[in-house]
Amino acid sequence: MIIPLSALGHDIFEDTKATEKEVEKIFGKRGLALIQGMTNWWGDKEKPKYIKQVCSSKEAVRLIKLADLCDNYTSVVYNLKALGVEWTQLYFLPIVSPMRNAISKTKFKIFKKSAAILLQAIDRASLLLDEEITQLSGTKRNM
Repeated sequence: MIIPLSALGHDIFEDTKATEKEVEKIFGKRGLALIQGMTNWWGDKEKPKYIKQVCSSKEAVRLIKLADLCDNYTSVVYNLKALGVEWTQLYFLPIVSPMRNAISKTKFKIFKKSAAILLQAIDRASLLLDEEITQLSGTKRNM
């Protein structure tokens, strides 16, 4: 149960002023560790550091990241008109694509089936996003 709960708090340090002590009180020590593993302490301009952190983390952290990527891709697909093709191509994809590519190369032993399902869902959402971008702009992106 700790993994789904920690997934809910995965952006807490990035999006709030919550302290580690407060987060540990709510999520426990293991939940805090998972959330810390998911936190991008450097911001979006330091993608390589964050990718390395996540890809070298425990499986549970990587699984939460896959769920986050799946949610992000799906959300952008359904909100592409509002977000815009330009924002998607210039901001969103340069952040999520390198993480997706890197994490897909990591090995899952404990959560093998869940990771496979999430990776498949991300692949489908990415293809759908490509189709939507093509339909809205007439251009196709390189994966």
